[in-house]
Amino acid sequence: MLGARKLVLEDKVVAMLMLGGPTSDIAQPFLTKHKILTFVLIASDISKDRPYLMDVTDNFPIYHLLDAEYIAEAHPKAKRAAIICQDDAIGLAAIAWSEAGFKAAGIDVVYSKPFSLETTDFAPIVTAALATKPDIISTGATYPEFQALIFEQAHTQGWKATTGCITSACWDFHAITAKVPEKWMDGAVSNFPDFDDPVLSEEHHEFWNAWRARYPGHSWSEIVWEFQGGLDVWRYGVEKAGSVDSVKVYKALKASKTVPHSFGPGVWWGKDVFGIDNLLVPEWPITEVENAKPKVVAHKNFIRWWGKSENRKILFETLKKWKMIK
Repeated sequence: MLGARKLVLEDKVVAMLMLGGPTSDIAQPFLTKHKILTFVLIASDISKDRPYLMDVTDNFPIYHLLDAEYIAEAHPKAKRAAIICQDDAIGLAAIAWSEAGFKAAGIDVVYSKPFSLETTDFAPIVTAALATKPDIISTGATYPEFQALIFEQAHTQGWKATTGCITSACWDFHAITAKVPEKWMDGAVSNFPDFDDPVLSEEHHEFWNAWRARYPGHSWSEIVWEFQGGLDVWRYGVEKAGSVDSVKVYKALKASKTVPHSFGPGVWWGKDVFGIDNLLVPEWPITEVENAKPKVVAHKNFIRWWGKSENRKILFETLKKWKMIK
């Protein structure tokens, strides 16, 4: 909170990039009062009482719905999913949206008990999850230090993706492959490609090459590009508004039927769940892991998913169950 006050009152910033989550709850009343345009990476932070908070790059946790849809198509014999994720706000959102996605795709969720952030021994948790005989293991939005330990236990206890796969919001391959063989992760499904992927544009490739040259040896993740992607959206709004004024940029962005996103033109959505259309939704890539590297294998359209009444019904029921909405 002290940092937000300094940035706004002393440094006179006109826009902020944040991870989101618990920090949004602390800072947003102040930032909203001062009408500071804020870009976060967690869509579930969006609320009608936070009109200047937007998610313009990362569609978490919405893309879990699309992962489940893809898995059902790519692995038609996979009918049972276990979700293993922590019990904080981010983890619970991932569990809820993942569960809704699996249900909508005709996949039974056989395990979804959140674990405590204080957990250090994952053997009994993974044992309980594997006892339900899952074809799919989802680690939702588990943090890297947890994810690698979960996979280590799944591998040690003999689980293999025979009819299904592993899925998660993102990966820390350095941590994971220190615990399990690279080949064990083959076929794992997520949403964030490396930017040298041949499916992506030359602009993506240039960013990848520049980043690799500047930071050799550093691991790549979605966080590498998402804040830069947010700045690209902000620049688009500034050019449309002809001003850096926070309110004018916000209005210019919202007046645009489509806005350039790193993965293509995005449209505004969110009112039906979050109370305001402040989430920028593009066609989202689906990736599969091959030799510890994610590769784009498909694209999925959330607006099309949302257009099915049965999907909406399942989502609302599941979000209510997990107390994400009233």
